[in-house]
Amino acid sequence: MKAPRERIDLWIRVARNTNSEFILSVADMFRHKYDPVFCKDKAELIQKHKKYEHNDDSMVSEIIRVTCDTAFEGLTLFDIIK
Repeated sequence: MKAPRERIDLWIRVARNTNSEFILSVADMFRHKYDPVFCKDKAELIQKHKKYEHNDDSMVSEIIRVTCDTAFEGLTLFDIIK
């Protein structure tokens, strides 16, 4: 499952404007909705990922890494910390 394309594109624009390197796409299991969690760096990403790692009502759907000219979608925490 993934957030709609238009929403992901908006998140990427916001991440660039706020100097966020990562976006956690968090799926709410009850509302069937995706919310972005913006992270400035890898340390913040790991900290925020733990909040949703073993949560009953939400989960991390994917991680998006944002650079000035591109975005890498469909990443996992393992992809980031390896």
